[in-house]
Amino acid sequence: MLLAMLILLLACTGPGEPDDTNDTAIEDTGGGIDASWHCPQESPSVAAGSDSDWVVSSTHYRLEVDGSESSAMELGLLAEASWLAYGEWFGVEPTQLPLRAGFYRDQSALQAAMVRDGASPASSAGYYDWGSQTAYTGDQPTNYYDHVLFLHELAHQWHHLAAQPDSNQAAWYTEGLAETLSRHDWDGECLRIARLPVISQEDFSAAAIRIVDANGSDVQGWIAQDVWPGERPLWFAVTRWLMELDPEAFEAFRLAYDADASVSVSDYFGTLDGDEFETWLIGEQEPLTPVWLEWTHRSSDSVRGFADYSSVARVKNVGPTFSATLEVPEGDFMAGLLLGWASAQENTVLYVHQDGSLTLGETLGGSLTFWDAGSIPAPSGALPMSLEWEQGQPLVQLGENEVTPAIQHAPWSGLAIYDADVVFSEMSW
Repeated sequence: MLLAMLILLLACTGPGEPDDTNDTAIEDTGGGIDASWHCPQESPSVAAGSDSDWVVSSTHYRLEVDGSESSAMELGLLAEASWLAYGEWFGVEPTQLPLRAGFYRDQSALQAAMVRDGASPASSAGYYDWGSQTAYTGDQPTNYYDHVLFLHELAHQWHHLAAQPDSNQAAWYTEGLAETLSRHDWDGECLRIARLPVISQEDFSAAAIRIVDANGSDVQGWIAQDVWPGERPLWFAVTRWLMELDPEAFEAFRLAYDADASVSVSDYFGTLDGDEFETWLIGEQEPLTPVWLEWTHRSSDSVRGFADYSSVARVKNVGPTFSATLEVPEGDFMAGLLLGWASAQENTVLYVHQDGSLTLGETLGGSLTFWDAGSIPAPSGALPMSLEWEQGQPLVQLGENEVTPAIQHAPWSGLAIYDADVVFSEMSW
């Protein structure tokens, strides 16, 4: 039975579809660099500001924050969690307290704050200024990258004030370190740093493998000559690789290089094998791709999806099964699974509603049509969802209920939302 037909130009639902060429052999995410959660024990105070919307004060930080009061509180908690995480990772703490940082609504507000503090205005979206000892960041297109950039500049600040590095260090190291440490898990209360995201719009790992495909994998030459074909994604990837290749050697190199930038990586790692790096990088990929922006990594098996219209997060490589648990929210929602995929203009999804009714959403030629797909008991609390295929058709398990919708597109898997703000956890692919 046809419930409703909604004709949508899918370009209106988001800023566009990322590059889909990076379909690689993906295993687990997270990695073994830092598996520790760090949870601040005290909430910061938030007060109205004069130069920004809010001033956040906590044990170790004073922040200027533009935006909502709740976002200011969250950044205060994130900063305090990062104090614990960076303190454990660097093994030394800054003494110039409170540390100062700002999060501004746009580039002009960021630059105005820098000028006020006596710093030269930066053209980048984030900047740590050695003179004012302040970390500056601007609002980004995704929630996750807001936090990535914020933690990135706090990492620069911590590195400078606590480790006091030689000022002649190469950009691949300083930026690679900050990029690696800033990828994180964050559930709103606790933080883990140096994680590989499940999903991100920026997807540096995918960018790095495309650069390697086009330019080869001469890691030894890149480091020795400090000439990089793609810079930042490779800086991130190589730094993360060295951390995982030999954690003790990286720690010894970091301490020596911070004291004297003439120290060579080869003194600690010997000759680096580019083929080994490329093999590692192929497996070090984010498993999901956001078709539009409304997806935020939370931890190694959890994401948040939020959108006023339709949005999909698809698995890069389709396996025999896919599963996730929908944390059922209060109020109305439409959320479920991606079942079939050819492109953003050709796909099939299955939505669960708050009352248990099911809707099959078929996008054909860029037009989305909704079809009645039956019902299950109204979900509450958590709804386990799983997907497998039989002769190209999906077998969907929703709690205790099996659903077998027919689809026209090639089998695929992933997550789907429509006018919803929900969390999916316990993902497996």
